[in-house]
Amino acid sequence: MPRRPGPISLTLEALEARMLLSGTVQPLAAPITPGTPVASVAVQADLQRINADQRQLHADLKSLQPLLRADQQAITGAISALSGLLDPLRAKYQADSKSWRAAVQADLAAVTQAQDAGDSGAAAARQATLESDRATQQTVLHADEARIQAVITADPTVQVAKAQLAADLAPVTADRAQIEKDFRQLENDLEPACTAGAGRAPGAPQAAPAAAPPLMNLTAELPAP
Repeated sequence: MPRRPGPISLTLEALEARMLLSGTVQPLAAPITPGTPVASVAVQADLQRINADQRQLHADLKSLQPLLRADQQAITGAISALSGLLDPLRAKYQADSKSWRAAVQADLAAVTQAQDAGDSGAAAARQATLESDRATQQTVLHADEARIQAVITADPTVQVAKAQLAADLAPVTADRAQIEKDFRQLENDLEPACTAGAGRAPGAPQAAPAAAPPLMNLTAELPAP
C-alpha cells in the first residue's frame, strides 16, 4: 500500500531569527501504463491520479520557490526588527538554561555519589531532588520560550508576513488535499479486491498487489524553538 505524504508544517523560529524553507521531492515513478498489473481498472485510475497529483505538487513547489523565499525573508526581517524586545528575553532564556543545566548535573553527581557509597536513603532523597529540579527546569524554560513567542506572535508586521506566506502556500495546500482525497478513494477501491483475495478458493492465484508510485517527501518548514 503506498504511503501518504507527511504533513506540511509551518512554524516560526522563536529563539533565533533564523529561517529555513525547503521543498525536496523524490523522483517520480514512471507513469502507469495500460498493461500495469493492478487489482482493478478503478485502482489503476486511482494510481494514475496520484501520479498526476505528485507531478502537480512538484511543479507548484518549483514555481513558488522564489515567492516563498521572499515571504520567508519578510518574516525574518520582521522578527529581526523586534530585537530590542527579544534580546533581553533571549538572554534570560540562555541564563536560565545554563543555571538549571548546572543544577541538574550537580543533582546527578549527588545521586551517583550516594549510590557509590551504598547509602540508599541518601540516594533516594537526591533522586527526588533531581526529579524536582528537572520539572522546575522545564517549567522555567517553557515560560521563557512562551514570553519570546508571545512577542513575536503579537507583532502586526510578523502577522502580516505569516499570513502572506500561508496565502502563497495555498496551491501546495490544495495539492496535498487532493492527494489525500485520491488516497482515500484508492483505499476504497482496494477494499473489494482485498476481500475477494482473502476469500479465494484454495489453490487459486492471488491477485497481483497494486503497485503505487512513491509519494514525494515534502517539507515547507520554519523550524520551531
